Amino acid sequence: MLEPEKKGCLLCSSQKFKIVYKKFDHYLVRCSRCGLVYSWPPIPEEVLLQRYTEDYLFREYLPIFKADRRGFQIELIQNHYSFFLHLLDNYSGSGGKILDIGCGPGFFLKAASEKGWQGEGVEISEAAVEYANNIVGVKVHLGKIEDMHFSPESFDVITLLDSLEHLMDPLGVINECYIILKKRGFIIIDTPDYQSFSRLILGKNWAVLSPWEHLTNFSEKTLSLLLRKAGFKDFIIYNQFKFNPENTHDKSSFRYRLWKRMNEKVGQSRLFSKWQTFSQHELGQELSILREYDEEGVNPGLENSETFAQEKHTSKTTEIGRSIKKNAREKRRIISKIWSLISSYIRGDSLLAIAKK
Repeated sequence: MLEPEKKGCLLCSSQKFKIVYKKFDHYLVRCSRCGLVYSWPPIPEEVLLQRYTEDYLFREYLPIFKADRRGFQIELIQNHYSFFLHLLDNYSGSGGKILDIGCGPGFFLKAASEKGWQGEGVEISEAAVEYANNIVGVKVHLGKIEDMHFSPESFDVITLLDSLEHLMDPLGVINECYIILKKRGFIIIDTPDYQSFSRLILGKNWAVLSPWEHLTNFSEKTLSLLLRKAGFKDFIIYNQFKFNPENTHDKSSFRYRLWKRMNEKVGQSRLFSKWQTFSQHELGQELSILREYDEEGVNPGLENSETFAQEKHTSKTTEIGRSIKKNAREKRRIISKIWSLISSYIRGDSLLAIAKK
């Protein structure tokens, strides 16, 4: 019988949990209070650091970007991070200060600097920090964010791209982010979605379920709780409707072959493409609203309500025009409800959270 550690849940400190998976001779458990799925028992820091060696950097990480000891191709880096660069360009402005936590060799910082951002990074791998500073040419600090002692309100944007799930103290890190983030600044988090349809199909062989490496597995609910506990009130959490069937620890299984075949069939359909486009449109609308919120939590761009804007221009709108607009709004509402229903059951592999201080 497993006994809970005194430290308890990494999000709510509860010491009650239920086992959900045993994998690689370690456990993944679900907190009985908040629902966070986390690795148990806690893995010592010195054991975690053994994972991020020079061998890991050059044999596993850099090949993803077709980089090596001699250098990298900036075009490939920019293409890899194009979605996040788009977010910076369209919703946070440009030329500000950005901090990337768990930045690895600093590729995202390099891509952001090409867009005019002044970037710094924090990374625990000595090999990655050396590569970032000497090869990539970006400023990266060795260590944990809690030990950096940045001044309050130092950064316009803070990013954690595929790094939140690796942290030993996610709440402590996000608390620190809130302190060093400027007023009206943004934090951008990209992390796997525990509720992904891939996990339901692949089961415990889904590679995201890796208790020696991914110490926490967030859902939309627990990620929302994390942000609120750190002090963030205005944020959106968006499931990225994309799947990677290759992300498995057993490619000989029937489940893998089934999921790969399903992805190939569905991915070629026009309907799937339309749903992806619609989901990105919904994200764009939500981000625009989030960006425009003022300090009192009121969105001046909406003039408090859609009805206000509609009534303001009634005298200039013909009866036919009003009818067309009404039908269009009704159509968008119906599509939005259908999308919400689908996305509540069929969720992509990762979550995107954007919070405004």
